[in-house]
Amino acid sequence: MRFTPKMTPYIKDFPSESLPISFIDTIPEPPLNENYSFNKELQQILYGKQLLLENLPQPLEEIHQHYENGYITYRKGIIKTKSKIVCARCGNQDQSLFAGFPCARCGEEECTYCRKCIMMGRIIECTPLIGWCGPEPDRELTEHPLEWAGTLSPGQQHASDQVRQTIIENKELLVWAV
Repeated sequence: MRFTPKMTPYIKDFPSESLPISFIDTIPEPPLNENYSFNKELQQILYGKQLLLENLPQPLEEIHQHYENGYITYRKGIIKTKSKIVCARCGNQDQSLFAGFPCARCGEEECTYCRKCIMMGRIIECTPLIGWCGPEPDRELTEHPLEWAGTLSPGQQHASDQVRQTIIENKELLVWAV
């Protein structure tokens, strides 16, 4: 993905004045337009997360409208400075866990990606991480994805009790489980 200096994204047949996000020093954050009717599904998907475009079912045009109205942010996925490279998603700073390849997406001969978190989808320096910066989702309408109504087996309950006690006592514990 490439952006024009006004942060308008281009995926294919990009104009010559467009740049990979990694080349843009400061990514502008438009003010929140409270009159904009935002997509509540996009809000649910993005709230509290930083995702790649390919993780979102909405079309790029809709995502970018949310950006222009101040509801989402674009963030560099790979941050390069003169002395180091950092993955903005997993925090990796181990230089041996970064690699590069010729990128068809941005047209650069060497586009860096993080090998540490590649199992969550390849994050490369020319693709943005997308996050929600609009209002919090309405808690009454939100499903509670981290609440479980099941019952633990006796072995699972024992392991759960051990983990809980270890956290309370601020100790270390190795849990070997599926």
